[in-house]
Amino acid sequence: MTTVMSPMKAWLRSLLMVILIVSLGGIPLQADARGRGGVHGGGGHSGGGRGGSQHGGHHSGHGSHNSGMHHHGGSPHGHHSSHHHRRRHSHFAHHHNAMHSWMRFRTINHLIFAGVYLATRPRQTTTVVVTGTTYYYASGYYYVKSGTQYVVVAPPPGAVVYAVPASTTVVYSGETKYYYDGGTYYVLTAEKAEKPPPGTDEPADTDAASEQSASTKSDSSDEPTTIKPVEMSDAPEQGKNYKTVEPPEGATVPYLPDDAKEQTVDGKKYWKLGDTYYQPFVSGGDTIYMVVSAPKTS
Repeated sequence: MTTVMSPMKAWLRSLLMVILIVSLGGIPLQADARGRGGVHGGGGHSGGGRGGSQHGGHHSGHGSHNSGMHHHGGSPHGHHSSHHHRRRHSHFAHHHNAMHSWMRFRTINHLIFAGVYLATRPRQTTTVVVTGTTYYYASGYYYVKSGTQYVVVAPPPGAVVYAVPASTTVVYSGETKYYYDGGTYYVLTAEKAEKPPPGTDEPADTDAASEQSASTKSDSSDEPTTIKPVEMSDAPEQGKNYKTVEPPEGATVPYLPDDAKEQTVDGKKYWKLGDTYYQPFVSGGDTIYMVVSAPKTS
């Protein structure tokens, strides 16, 4: 009897030790190893696929993060992302940081808005002709000649420019990609655009401008009104420029500029910027704004 029980006890002890080690994760069971390999390996590939469609696409243009802004598959976005990272000068604001980025750039030229008169043309100015009218473009702003001065105007649809402010973010309407900056929409075009003289578009210090914005605003009457250079982004495709277009219906944007006005029509809330209506939505805890057709009153 003794000769039988002794090896059985040893076997039981060995079995208990194996079970204890396995339960502590020291020796993964083969089935568990395949399961974990399936999750992590497959998840890694799936995450890479999601990275192509979400992070890769949303970071198109050095990180234009448009979470919840469009519903596209992985292929177009993955293509834009990998294609775009070969571009050295094209970088745009992350979607989630788009408003903050735009506000930082806005502090540099916080005195500039439509209707403001400029005594002189900024050095970084380029000329843009739209349907026979000559406009001047500098740091994302458009202005025209008015007597002996210049007056800032709204961006004219059809203007072709060499670059847009780096605060620009990427948005979509359907499958069409747009570049959005403070209420202005651009698409890529092969049309030619004038570039500023070398060395005239060196950007101002956005951090310094942010720190000084409060004191500058309080003493704005003593400061000469001028358009200061900001960091600009060239087109992400070689040989392409940017062209202003009408706000595309269905596009969703992460913010609206301060001059957008809230309106309520038949109990629904809208925001109006110029002649364009936007309807607010909540996505991922953030408010976004969709371009909609003008509401009809009943």
